[in-house]
Amino acid sequence: MNKVLTKKDITKELEISRHQKTVFISGTPLGTLYTEFTQTWDMSCEPFAASIFYNLGRVHGIQEERAKRKK
Repeated sequence: MNKVLTKKDITKELEISRHQKTVFISGTPLGTLYTEFTQTWDMSCEPFAASIFYNLGRVHGIQEERAKRKK
């Protein structure tokens, strides 16, 4: 479900992300995935920034699943 995020929502999401681990560290399975992805698609993004987006998406998915179960 697509919803328009407000500044309050974004602030809340960023606050949640402050407590998440950095996941794309070299030598880890997700670090290897990140390296392969950037090489395959000839794209670059700082691993830390990619980690923030990954965690925000993960948290958002968890929140959506909880909302579905509440219905």
